[in-house]
Amino acid sequence: MPTPSGTALLVQLALLALFWSVSVLHLLRLIAAPLLTDARCGGDAAHLGMGAAMVYMLFPGAPTGLYRPLAVVFGAAVLISLARKVRGKNWGAGHDVATVVGNAAMTVMFAGGARFGPEIGFIAAGCLAATTWPHLRPLLEFTGSGRHRRVPARAGASSRRQRVLPRGQQRLLVTAPHLGTAAMTLAMAWMLVR
Repeated sequence: MPTPSGTALLVQLALLALFWSVSVLHLLRLIAAPLLTDARCGGDAAHLGMGAAMVYMLFPGAPTGLYRPLAVVFGAAVLISLARKVRGKNWGAGHDVATVVGNAAMTVMFAGGARFGPEIGFIAAGCLAATTWPHLRPLLEFTGSGRHRRVPARAGASSRRQRVLPRGQQRLLVTAPHLGTAAMTLAMAWMLVR
């Protein structure tokens, strides 16, 4: 990727900061998963990988030789996710669809999205933009009567009180990653059509 100048450099730095912060937030969610009421380890791991791969893609001077292997990794993630869902695992309220679409968009981007023509970029960008809703919806549920209000009973949990993060920390690890992931999704859509 050529070194940008002026406004392009500021945009690139903002995108790097966004993708890096989303990666860190999802890493924190993975670490705190037993204490979260909305833990989705597979989705958090996927978003961590997407954010880290986008940082790699945008980092000035990063070698492009890993683009094809990364395209294969994200393509395999799409196939594995789809195979698990076909075997009967439940799709989780749009999050699984958003993760599959995000991984598919990463596959397109790393496989050389510009070579496929603008149509593929616009289709992928439209699908990405449509999948921002599953990331924004939990933010609306958090203060209401949604699933973030109470701790769900875990399989095999004893009758003792479960450990949960304090409300402020819980809110931070719900709102910040969802907002960041929505922003990352829209930024990826923008990158596909520019």
